[in-house]
Amino acid sequence: MFDEGLRFAKHVKGIGPNVLTEAMHTWNPARYAAMNKNPLTSLKELGFPEVITDLAGWCGFQSLGQVDQFLNYVYWKLKKRQKKKTAA
Repeated sequence: MFDEGLRFAKHVKGIGPNVLTEAMHTWNPARYAAMNKNPLTSLKELGFPEVITDLAGWCGFQSLGQVDQFLNYVYWKLKKRQKKKTAA
């Protein structure tokens, strides 16, 4: 569904993967995660590049929206940690 949606989204100014995945998540949060820089960065840092649904299962999340919230939390914790390292 993402690839098909992205194919059409490319023809609409301002619509990209972030907006598309937000719409998909709104439509079916149990199946689709909202993907933007924050969760992608978190996944890379955690070493889980392609396991969003597995992560949901491991953590006992009921929807991919909870995965998005968790990864956003991780992202901001990492950003704060990096900022402290830079300031030191």
